[in-house]
Amino acid sequence: MNKILILHVAQDGCDSWSGLLPSSNEAGSDGPLKTIIQARDKIRAIRAENVLNSPVEVHIHQGLYEIAETILFTEEDMGDEKTPVKYCFAVDGEVILTGSKILTGFEPIGNGVYKLNLVGQGMRGLDFSQLFCNGVRQIMSRYPNYDSENPYGGGWLYVEGEIPSDVMGIYGEPKGVHDRFICKDSRLKNWKDISSVEIFIFPRFNWVNDIIKLNSYNPDTGEIVLSKPASYEIYPGDRFYFRNVVEEIDTPGEWYLDKDNDNLYFYPPCDLEDAVVTVPTLENIIILDGSPTKYESYNEMLELQGRELLHGQNPETVKSGYFTLEGFTIEGCDGVGVLIRNSRCCSVLGCTVRNTGSYGVRILGGAECSVLDCDVYETGGDGIFIRGGLRDEHEGNYAPAKHEARNNYIHHVGVFKKCSAGITVDGSGNTAANNLIHDSPRWGILSGGNDNLIEYNHIRHVNLETSDTGAIYFCNRNFKMRGNKVRYNLIHDIFGHHLLGGKWLPPIITYGIYLDDYTSSTEVFGNITYRTPKGGVFIHDGQDNLVENNMFLNTQKEMVTLLRSRPELEHANMGVYGQAVRRNILRRNILASECDTATVYFLDTLDNAEGKIDLDTNLCENNLIWCYDNPVMVETHFYGRMITWEQWLELGYEKQSMVADPKFVNKAANDFSLQKDSPAWELGFKPIPIDKIGPYRSEHRKTWPIIEAEGIREHPSDIKNPEKSIADKGVWYTDDIIKSVLKR
Repeated sequence: MNKILILHVAQDGCDSWSGLLPSSNEAGSDGPLKTIIQARDKIRAIRAENVLNSPVEVHIHQGLYEIAETILFTEEDMGDEKTPVKYCFAVDGEVILTGSKILTGFEPIGNGVYKLNLVGQGMRGLDFSQLFCNGVRQIMSRYPNYDSENPYGGGWLYVEGEIPSDVMGIYGEPKGVHDRFICKDSRLKNWKDISSVEIFIFPRFNWVNDIIKLNSYNPDTGEIVLSKPASYEIYPGDRFYFRNVVEEIDTPGEWYLDKDNDNLYFYPPCDLEDAVVTVPTLENIIILDGSPTKYESYNEMLELQGRELLHGQNPETVKSGYFTLEGFTIEGCDGVGVLIRNSRCCSVLGCTVRNTGSYGVRILGGAECSVLDCDVYETGGDGIFIRGGLRDEHEGNYAPAKHEARNNYIHHVGVFKKCSAGITVDGSGNTAANNLIHDSPRWGILSGGNDNLIEYNHIRHVNLETSDTGAIYFCNRNFKMRGNKVRYNLIHDIFGHHLLGGKWLPPIITYGIYLDDYTSSTEVFGNITYRTPKGGVFIHDGQDNLVENNMFLNTQKEMVTLLRSRPELEHANMGVYGQAVRRNILRRNILASECDTATVYFLDTLDNAEGKIDLDTNLCENNLIWCYDNPVMVETHFYGRMITWEQWLELGYEKQSMVADPKFVNKAANDFSLQKDSPAWELGFKPIPIDKIGPYRSEHRKTWPIIEAEGIREHPSDIKNPEKSIADKGVWYTDDIIKSVLKR
């Protein structure tokens, strides 16, 4: 192999220099380059002369680099297996690549508020939804104000009307409309101009949120009309707030953008003389595009591609890539920090990606790309999104992309898009392993497709803002999406947020592992879940799922749920009748909960009007059951019928199962390893390698050990229980804790 070509980039460099020296020479005639784009272009020029046949490294020296335009690497910038390309930090200090620009020249206008004309900053017509002060995202002026002492339950208005009293009231036939509702709050009459006002709302199901501009407001009737429909019908009780309201800049940290006149108004939380205020000027910071197809707008490309990469691109045909980004801090954009598209063997390695308006890192198509040893946080959407692989259902042809997200620390994602995950693993043959994920509005890990692997992840304190969800969630809606594996994951302290009895409450309708909507042939093996409010695992309509050798512990309700949709829904969704909830196996699991409301199983719509349970094609055996001092019960859907464990056995289930104390080593300290005389060993239970779960020390991790960011675990006052931390409780919520979770 030829000698590696190394170029240098430094803040005091010059783009007319060679870039071969790490610092300028004595004559000041040569030295490092000044910009990454110039380094890219110089490599292109060398290649054009056909004199480059070696690996390439570009070393970026310490400093803050304001990226004026998206750094786009295409086929001509990438390498191959013998001549890879690496852009890395030069190990002389932190390298920050920011898509933001520092703002200066604010003028006070009274009441703590400052004004800045953006034209003078060279930002005429700039439209943005983020503002940072000393690296912290500030709050767009809103009504009601953000409640820092109650961030999840406070600071909301609620759609007026008769609120469903039943927890399932939102799941019947749809009612209402998508684009209007009544708000009789008198505060709105003080707003002179609503043309820039937006609404942030969770419509109907509380699965997703929308951010939509107002179209009109009638002060006489209180009718709000939105500029476009919300994702779902707007129901009474739905929570919302207004934002970008100039009259509502009344709290430190709030800001308002007057787009028509290019004016920014800001109520700083500190002395501006000591502050660094920045605003994103880029959509995406770095793009690796191995495709020959060029797009005028990469954001348009993201919208157009959707799922066609998943279905239409064979990873084996992708050749361009072998490109690494290593050791950078990438921050401050309105879109994606790093986008990798249609590339092979590209890596984001040991980077910090933060303060993005959308994804942290997004991989679309291609093969064998990875996000390794990174810290990803404060993203507008998913922390890491992976989609790739071929699915040809008609021919039965599936080709794995072999992408992976491994050994990452991901937290505080979904700032704007609440239907977000720490990691999304979609497509065929992709992996998420050894990641630590916490403080997410919805999922820890979201997955769908074929032959994906989710293993050794530690997920805690997620599902903080949405309903009907799980820490690890599949929603395939296709019997042919099969072969996924969920194994050796540790999941605990999961929330869920739902409207019940006219009040928004956690924890509710949230599971540890959720196999939703016909997810089939999934192996769930060796996982530990505890303090999951609804249950440990949920199988909804799926076939051929194997749930084996898991511990589902300390649930508030059932430990395992099996649900079959109504026949007409099965036919509408899948074109078949009577194929849902078939050939599932649940064996050698430890099912234990101290909560007096817990049941072993909940069989939802699996019994008929006579109370007969239809589970003849499913198998439950060799399980270890323990409800401490409470009776062992099974709940069925029909009229909430409860049956005893003895009645369950009489129906022919649980062959070789037993009711006995599992004998955990130290349950109070959340050590659920088993003592030598545990009866689980008699049932064939295999040890779970707890010591291998979560992130590990590696050469490229910037920080070790990981110092976990503060979140809801460290601030129990966020759930109105200041004297206790739920993470320290041996059982899940008591009624008193539930009542204290949110302000009513």
